[in-house]
Amino acid sequence: MQRRAREREKERKASERAAKDAAAAHALAHAEAVAVAAAAEAAALAAGRICDACGGPLPADARQWLRMLDFKYCAGACVAAHRRRLQADAAEARAKR
Repeated sequence: MQRRAREREKERKASERAAKDAAAAHALAHAEAVAVAAAAEAAALAAGRICDACGGPLPADARQWLRMLDFKYCAGACVAAHRRRLQADAAEARAKR
């Protein structure tokens, strides 16, 4: 009986250890992915590849950028938001005349 209990206890501890190791590996992989994303964003900002609407980094592939006039955007929502801001600024300038 005690032998079986000891074996079950060993199996339980081994299972807990394996679960802990898997969780640690997952946390490490997540931390590395976050670090890679942060480094890519920092490189994009350093290279001057920033969205004219939100200030975020543009995708590395220039074919994915959205363009309007001389502006570059990272997403369609940024295009719409910047267009509205430009229109509002123009209307305000007209009202001040």
